[in-house]
This record gives sequence, structure tokens and C-alpha cells, in this order.
Amino acid sequence: PSSPSQFAATSYGTIPGTENTDGYFARATPRKPNQTGGSGFAPEVMYSKTSGTFAENFQLVLESSQTGTTIKYTLDGELPNQNPPTYRRPIPINDSTEVRTRTFHSDLLPGPPTSETYIKLDPAITALRSPLPLMVISRLGTQRISGSRNTPVHFSVFEPKGGKAYLLSDPDFAQRGAAKTRGSSTGSLAKSSWAIEWRDE
Repeated sequence: PSSPSQFAATSYGTIPGTENTDGYFARATPRKPNQTGGSGFAPEVMYSKTSGTFAENFQLVLESSQTGTTIKYTLDGELPNQNPPTYRRPIPINDSTEVRTRTFHSDLLPGPPTSETYIKLDPAITALRSPLPLMVISRLGTQRISGSRNTPVHFSVFEPKGGKAYLLSDPDFAQRGAAKTRGSSTGSLAKSSWAIEWRDE
């Protein structure tokens, strides 16, 4: 197969997170993944609220810093391409939801994929205070965590502030990831061991 013209200090390849979108990269990354943002790329999506917990439903606003861009988003954990819904109005967040987004522009390469995750708390634990750090692991309504495969989850960690950790404060750490049970003798126990991993976009 033929390749397009090549230029010094510029690489050419497939845009990460796409199946058939190729382009030039102003920053070459030998033996590493191609870049997903910077010069020549559409801008990153801006969210009105960062990842965290909530008790009251809200409307999520998405914005782009550049005119002419289209914001695509998904609510099922899949990476957006040009087929998912186009953002046109605020997204109602009424339950635990992972919002993944990406911008597209006719004159630029697709922007970097981004995500924010919102975990709705049960009213019974919204007032919980703890002198120890708290961690919330949400399955976002997906299948139960088992040992057969990694289940997508979201991790939120709350460090004590003023002597107490509070689940409705801003998390000190929030990250998408995956979890599964492990251990042939303990995997079926009610309190089994888990293997967890962090995931980038």
C-alpha cells in the first residue's frame, strides 16, 4: 500500500481511538502510542462538573473552546466516534453515569477523548463521616464483579478534611478502571479478594 508524503520531525499514522482516521502528528512518538491532542487537533471537551458523587439530579453542560466543533458523547462507556449522539443540550444526570466525549472538526484531527463519572449516592450514606479515608467503587449499573473477566468500574477516594472524610465532598482521587475477583479458594466468598486496575481513555 502507498503512503502519503512524509516530512521531517513529523509522523503519520492512525488517530488513537479511531478505526480508519489517519493524519500527521506534529510530535513524533517512536515506539509509543500516537498523540491524541495538541497542534492540529480539535480541542478537549469542557465539562460543567468534574467527576464525583451527588445526591441531587443535575444538568451536565458540555462546551468546546473552538467554534465549528461537534461534540460527540456516549453514556455506555464506549469511546465516542462520529456515530454516537451529538451534544445539543444539557444532559440530565439522574443516576450513576459515565460520560465520555470527543470533539470533531472538519479541518482538524479528532480531539482527545475525555470522560467524567458521576456517582449517585444512596440517601442512607450521604451524611456518612469517617476519620479514615473512604473509597467508593461503582459498577455504574453493569454486571456483577466476578472472576471471569474485568468489570468496568469507577473509583473515588475521599481523604479526611478537618478530621473527617465526607462522601459529598470533592474526591481526592477519581479514576475509571476495572475489577474482578481473584483467588481459587476465596473467589466465591462474600468478602472475596479483588484485582483492580486503572484505565486511561
